[in-house]
Amino acid sequence: MSNNEYKYCMRIHELEEELKGEQGKIKMFNDFLIEMLEKEKIQKENCYLKEQLFKLSKDPKYKTYYP
Repeated sequence: MSNNEYKYCMRIHELEEELKGEQGKIKMFNDFLIEMLEKEKIQKENCYLKEQLFKLSKDPKYKTYYP
């Protein structure tokens, strides 16, 4: 193997390692985004349910009376 071929192979190896690192960062960021979207979805559902509960609490036919 000539010196240039060796340098070429080493550069390819360096780029492959760099690519693996970047792929790892992208996966971590993707997991983070998925988690944030799930939290946002849960918060929206929670707000919706609170609104519905408030509306029901004001509706007289759903009032509970205790003796």
